[in-house]
Formats: sequence, structure tokens, C-alpha cells
Amino acid sequence: MLMNCSKNWVISLKCLVIGTALAQLAQGHDVFLRPTAYHVNPGKEVDVIVFDGDFEESVYAITTGSVDHLQKSNSNGIQIAETSSWSAIEKDSPLWLETKKKNGVLSGVDLTHTSSFKFKPETSGSHVLGLTIYEFRIAFSLEEFIEYLKSEAALEWDMSAYGFTDPNGLIRERYTKTAKTIITVGNEVSKQATEPMGLLVEIVPLTHPSKAKVGEALQFRLYEAGEYLADHPVIIGRKDGLGSGQENDRLVLQSDNEGIITLPVSKPGIWYLKFIKLAPSPEDDRMDFFSRWASLTFELK
Repeated sequence: MLMNCSKNWVISLKCLVIGTALAQLAQGHDVFLRPTAYHVNPGKEVDVIVFDGDFEESVYAITTGSVDHLQKSNSNGIQIAETSSWSAIEKDSPLWLETKKKNGVLSGVDLTHTSSFKFKPETSGSHVLGLTIYEFRIAFSLEEFIEYLKSEAALEWDMSAYGFTDPNGLIRERYTKTAKTIITVGNEVSKQATEPMGLLVEIVPLTHPSKAKVGEALQFRLYEAGEYLADHPVIIGRKDGLGSGQENDRLVLQSDNEGIITLPVSKPGIWYLKFIKLAPSPEDDRMDFFSRWASLTFELK
């Protein structure tokens, strides 16, 4: 990941130079949690793969030094999850080789620059994992920032309205990222999947995905700081694409005035939703903007 400047309010020139040089990279820098199985039996250990890039390709292996906290939610409530098993995935390791097989939810996925941790749910029901990454900072050129808005946040802003017109100037942003995934244990579906975890930003199903059938619709609610996030774009994708013969297509939906989006279930498979909440920084902040990133992964049978 980029240099962490969050522990020092003085933004050094070195941080800005690194941020600008890597801004193009950061434009595709989502964080996703991708378990090796979304439906398991109680006591079955699951490897959860951490992608830092896009849904199919990671660009950096996140270390525990970048992790603010990892949470789990189940019938025992919301707790801090163990990270002692967290490690970068090494090439030709058993987990790496397992993904090369033609079965499993991660079959054929390149695990270069990914990390993983082990999760062993003991009780039946819905288990939700939520990851929060420490705050980082970056700087963009005007052109890079506009492209980032369009491609990653599905936003189109008139930057001149915010006072940015110089193509050679820097736009400084601080950001933090969260990621969630839902794992169903046993044959029981419980309410944890449809309740907020209390993350800075998050996506919460209003109906459990395990109950959805093709041809129906799923609803999700967006949250920021515990409040509904209304009128905001959400990007939706699926492991093998949304349309026939299209592997990289995605859908953009807008939340309503109660923060809800409605997703028609067109196909089974591994799905993801993501959004970026971006806003101008307060006047006393040395940054120009701050953003909070959220993602959710789940399986539809």
C-alpha cells in the first residue's frame, strides 16, 4: 500500500511525490474479502483472501500493520476477530496451488499480492467479517483525480466548483477503506447478515442473500457513520460478469432517500458491491478531500 502519512499531520513532500506517482495505481485500489467458501459446516476452517486492487487482481499484499481492526459478527454479537494467522500468500504455497484447480469459488484467480487469514466459525448461522484499514493519504493531478472519480466512485464532479482548475496542481486526499463478507455456517440463516456492524461505511443486505433466488430482487442499505447514505452510486459486479460473454461489466445503481438500492438477481455466483463516499475536507484539514470506501462480497446460490 502507499506510504502511511496518517500518523503525522504534516504532509511531507516525499509523501506527496509518492502519492502522485502512484495515483494511477490507487484508482483501482479497492479492498475485498474473498473467502475460499461462503457456505461451511460448524468448526470448518476457512481461508479468507484479502484483495487490495480490484475484485480479480490485487496490487499489494496488505499487512497487519495497515489493519485498524478486524471484526466478526455472529450470534454472540460483534467482536474483534483474531489476526494472528494473517500473512501474505506465497507463490506455490498450498493455498496458491489450490486456486489453480478447476473447482472452488476462487478457481483460476491469481493470488499474487494478496494476503489471507484463517476463520473458524463454531456456531451455525450467519457470520459477517468486517475489515477496516488505517487512514492513508495520497495526492493526484487534476486529470488523475477526475478519472478516479469517474472510474472508481461513479461520480462526475465539476472540479472548478471546488476551486481546482490548474492541471499542474495537486489534489490531496485522505482515505480509509472497509470490506465485509458474509459466510453462512450450517443450514441456519440468522439476522447478523442484515444488521450493521458499526463500520465507518458499510453495505447491509435487508434480505439475507442465502434466501434469494434468481429472478427475485435483493435490497441493500448504505451506511455512513451509522446514518443512511442517500442518493449515492453503488458499483455492482459478479465473478463471471453480469451479462452473457462479458466478464468485466458492472452495474451502477443509485441509493434512494433512505439509502436503499434494489438489485435484480440475474444469476447465481459470487457478487460484490462497493462505493466510495467522497467529500471536501473541513477548512482546518490539510487535505482537500476525504473518502471512505466500502465493499461487500457474498454468494448467491
